[in-house]
Amino acid sequence: MFSEALWIFVVLAAWIAGFQLLRHFRSRTSSYANHQAFKSELAPWVKQLEFYSLAIALTAYVLLGCAGIAYLYRALHPQAQLSGLAAVLTMLAVAIPAVVLAMLTTNIISWMIPPARAANLQAMSGAGDISFASLNRGLLIFGLVVTPICVIQGLIGLFEPWSR
Repeated sequence: MFSEALWIFVVLAAWIAGFQLLRHFRSRTSSYANHQAFKSELAPWVKQLEFYSLAIALTAYVLLGCAGIAYLYRALHPQAQLSGLAAVLTMLAVAIPAVVLAMLTTNIISWMIPPARAANLQAMSGAGDISFASLNRGLLIFGLVVTPICVIQGLIGLFEPWSR
């Protein structure tokens, strides 16, 4: 039990360290400064729209992912219950890509509503070389980096090689 708790700590610490490292390097780029300028110029109602869109999309994607993981886990381990290290590995494997997908969905929703698109374009005009495409390109690149890691981590959680 102690070794499983230690592994949970190691997995969580590795993800936190990775995100902190990414944030450290990202904060030193010109695109980060442009993104901050864009967000500061964005109309408050658009920020609210994006916040609620993100919350709804993230909830939906996480619930769908958890249902899929639970189905796969029951298929692989009919008598077992998802818990401990397997639960942490699989839930992180669902949650991290879900955040990226929810952010992309939020950007698309914000772009599809004409007044929100106009407000976004107005805020982008004063924020350097930022564009809808560049915002989504950054999210896609991040998603392409973390998703394979999450898939491998999720498979490890599903098959539980340590329990054999």
